[in-house]
Amino acid sequence: MGKPSEKIVIMAKDVAQQWIRKRVTDEYRVKIYATQTVDFQALPGLLRSVREGKVKLGSVTNISDLGVDVGFDYISIWSSDRENLILLKDWLEKRGFETSGVW
Repeated sequence: MGKPSEKIVIMAKDVAQQWIRKRVTDEYRVKIYATQTVDFQALPGLLRSVREGKVKLGSVTNISDLGVDVGFDYISIWSSDRENLILLKDWLEKRGFETSGVW
């Protein structure tokens, strides 16, 4: 009787692998660090407005899957759109923010 249950487990693993492979996407991250020369408090709201398409920053287009997480002295952002994330990082660096770069 051990054979039928082994077949079911193997089939479930195959189905799970197929489901994961269809839905996995690359994700790129940038950390933005607080500095004394720029206003850091308004940045999370500005980034959320970029995500929602309410604000356009330079050549950065709408990044619909932009994630924003606020830490003590940094803001972490992530997206699967690498090109626009690089443009956003460059825009932030031109305005005096320090970043970790895209990784």
